[in-house]
Amino acid sequence: LFLLIPLSTFYYEADDGMIMAGTSVGAKPASRIKEAIKYELFVVVIIGLIFAFTYLFLNETAIPVQEVTGPNFGDVTPYEIQPVE
Repeated sequence: LFLLIPLSTFYYEADDGMIMAGTSVGAKPASRIKEAIKYELFVVVIIGLIFAFTYLFLNETAIPVQEVTGPNFGDVTPYEIQPVE
């Protein structure tokens, strides 16, 4: 789905408008899909490079964490429910 939507957009944009005008005598539909795949590969490579560089150089973070400890369960007196009369 992440590849299909941009590919269909690039395929649609590859139309030069001559098909509707009736002047596309030598138009090749395969050239539209080739152009769309070319643009799609370009986008995939750019996004892949962005992900690779951010993973290589920005893969660590310093999140402040505060450790909280509570009493041991053995040290706590049990709570008893008193019946209501």
